[in-house]
Amino acid sequence: MITDRRLLFSGLGFVSQSQEAWPLAVVADVRVGDHGLALRVLGQPERFTGKFADLARVAEALPTATGAAGESIAGELERLVRLRDSGVLTEAEFEGAKRRLLK
Repeated sequence: MITDRRLLFSGLGFVSQSQEAWPLAVVADVRVGDHGLALRVLGQPERFTGKFADLARVAEALPTATGAAGESIAGELERLVRLRDSGVLTEAEFEGAKRRLLK
């Protein structure tokens, strides 16, 4: 699901349910291919599988983000600070994004 500010994924597994949510500002390089929806979140690759038509609709609705794939860690941290300071990211989202980036 896409809101005007977030990209949300939910999945039901055999044992558990998983959920991911990201502010659109940290999503980049969105592509739909034979193997699902591929995108980059904070410069890290993510891949989702599902019905091609559903994934294609998600990809079409996402804005084309710029720059995240090739930036340095320091550049990404600066961008996250700007997003937090401007109110796009909450403090919890900022901390989660920072942790993910520094993994």
